[in-house]
Amino acid sequence: MFTRSPVTGDRSVVAIEATWGLGSALVSGEVTPDSFTVSKVTGEITGRRVRPATARPSRPRGPSPATTCSPGSGGRCRWSSTL
Repeated sequence: MFTRSPVTGDRSVVAIEATWGLGSALVSGEVTPDSFTVSKVTGEITGRRVRPATARPSRPRGPSPATTCSPGSGGRCRWSSTL
């Protein structure tokens, strides 16, 4: 999410881009995100570009990733590929 348009610099809108998953496919260039522009004044969606989803990422086979959060970690959690 951008608090202004990264293309035009317009501060009266919020730009939101989204894709499936944690973002690794976006960073690697495998997918193009859906994009929305929302007016800060009215809350209306003023722009929308939704790409057809060709494939949805699936969960890897095997054990589910586990999350470990310890007290005093400041809300930070560590992902583990084993249970």
